[in-house]
Amino acid sequence: MAERLPSSLQWVLFLAVLLSSIVMFEPAPTDVMMCIVTVMAVVYGVLRYSASQSFGVFCILLLLLANILSLFFVQNTKVGLFYFIVTLYLSVMWFGIVGLGGRYFEKVLNTIIEAYVFTAIICAILGLAVYFQIIPIVNDWLLFGRVKLFFKDPNVYGPFLVLPTIYAIVRFEQTKRFIWLCCFFVLVSGVTISFSRAAWLNLVISIVIYLIFAKQREGINRIKLVIGIAVISIILLIFYTQFTGLDDQLSDRMSLQHYDNDRFAMQKEALITGLKNPTGIGPGQSEIIFPFAPHNLYARILTENGFLGFISFCAFLIASIIKGFQSSRQLGNYSSYYVMISAVIIGHVANSLFIDSLHWRHLWLILSLAWIPIRLEKKG
Repeated sequence: MAERLPSSLQWVLFLAVLLSSIVMFEPAPTDVMMCIVTVMAVVYGVLRYSASQSFGVFCILLLLLANILSLFFVQNTKVGLFYFIVTLYLSVMWFGIVGLGGRYFEKVLNTIIEAYVFTAIICAILGLAVYFQIIPIVNDWLLFGRVKLFFKDPNVYGPFLVLPTIYAIVRFEQTKRFIWLCCFFVLVSGVTISFSRAAWLNLVISIVIYLIFAKQREGINRIKLVIGIAVISIILLIFYTQFTGLDDQLSDRMSLQHYDNDRFAMQKEALITGLKNPTGIGPGQSEIIFPFAPHNLYARILTENGFLGFISFCAFLIASIIKGFQSSRQLGNYSSYYVMISAVIIGHVANSLFIDSLHWRHLWLILSLAWIPIRLEKKG
């Protein structure tokens, strides 16, 4: 039987994840709470790691080493140190959550997912209320007519809602409760009004991967679910476009934007710079030497942290996906959870081709969930 997660630590962890939707400034409230979680875990001596987590640990350590090595080549030391510190903090957060999961297993998994889903649903409802002017518009919650709420950018707000959207499907399949179907469409609507094309791609890929690999419902039941979701989605889309004026903004976002060519040109320049600098130009330096950031996670890591950073982080992402699928084959009640986690990571991998997501708190949170081991490993 798994050990009991100390209630004080559980509540602090729940609050830390609950506050992960408020990241307008740094350090964000969730950062402070996650630091407290880590300190409490160390003081209590409850962190535990298994051999199955060793490759993930190795990849993160290599990424940090690449960051340290590239620091010697920075042009702006202040920017470089700050960017590295944020990466270091997120890595420590990953270590903390994975270590807690190594001791308390599904108790940590459930605590994080429940807090994450709860705060995401609140964000989606509030975002819809703001966008459709049900409540007074707060200018800081919109960016060029796109909802960003308590995030710095709509391109982060949209992806933040993806995992809870898939979770709503999981819970609907498990319980058949209509409330989860409602949550699903609220969350999908939230992603939609972020008007982030990368977030839309993220969501579609995540849903497709989950529906293909999850075993919660098979055969005709899964087909019925897909058809039902498609029909209701079309009805909602027709409603939004006919009665809210959403169609103009949707059609505008689905067309090529005036800055897209500049963005792709910058990604190409970042890749060339990365290939010319095998050890990297240093953390955060893309924003110094280029007119604007590359808007591509992989181009940025290659440019700033060199070959070692690029290879270690890509290997970490791939290993996280594989780890989630491996766990899904061994777990009964939690099988769908791990398929969901891997599906969402794959969605974010695609998302990151167009957005720099290295410092997204929720991405590191999802990546840590993939490495929480199953209880059977505790016997080893």
